[in-house]
Amino acid sequence: KINYEPVKGFRVTQFIECPEKNILVSTMGGGIFIIDSLLRCSPFNSNSIQSVNTIIYNNNEVLTGTNEGLFICTQKSCEPAGIPELKDKRITKIIPSLFISQSFWVATEGDGLYCIRKKGKGYILLYRIFDELVSKEKKISDIYYDTDHQLWISLFGEGIRRLTFLNSNPADIIQTVAIDESNGLPGNNIQTIFQDFEGNMWFGTFGSGLIEKPVEAFSFFKNENPLIRENVLAVLID
Repeated sequence: KINYEPVKGFRVTQFIECPEKNILVSTMGGGIFIIDSLLRCSPFNSNSIQSVNTIIYNNNEVLTGTNEGLFICTQKSCEPAGIPELKDKRITKIIPSLFISQSFWVATEGDGLYCIRKKGKGYILLYRIFDELVSKEKKISDIYYDTDHQLWISLFGEGIRRLTFLNSNPADIIQTVAIDESNGLPGNNIQTIFQDFEGNMWFGTFGSGLIEKPVEAFSFFKNENPLIRENVLAVLID
């Protein structure tokens, strides 16, 4: 049984599992907690930032997104990540980038999407996606890579964007697809994105329930004339 007493009263924002099988828990108001293999819960760092929106583990350090920017936290310290462009920005989500080793996507509220890379003790900016989001507010609530290496971005109040890249290069976006209430979504307030093992995409909304987007949908075409056989041997484009 896990002792939840240390995190009692704090809103949990994220759970992640470390390679050592420990669980890191980020909260609003209580900072980051660690649950060890014996299910003991304790503060990850007594000097850590108290309000944390998102975390990701990277080689014995925790990349930490807050309302005041991006930080690198260990069990001994918590320092700015060293990227001036992200100073004082509200970081909403961090995920690994599949393009370059030791690189990550960092989502912000109102300032677009950043691709960063580990360098030395800090991080450097590789690329920023802004106008390509085709968004007025750019309030990113979640980002997710699907199995085809397409990047899904939820823009709270504006639906979803799906980005396709050329040769896995974050600087070469070949297509931006906007999905919102105008073309099928029951609501534009998307909060979370997930893909299951069958490839179906799932979207959790605020106020509109859970949305599933199957990998593919089937349409059945039948001939109304019973004398014509319906054995299709080939399909051509006219």
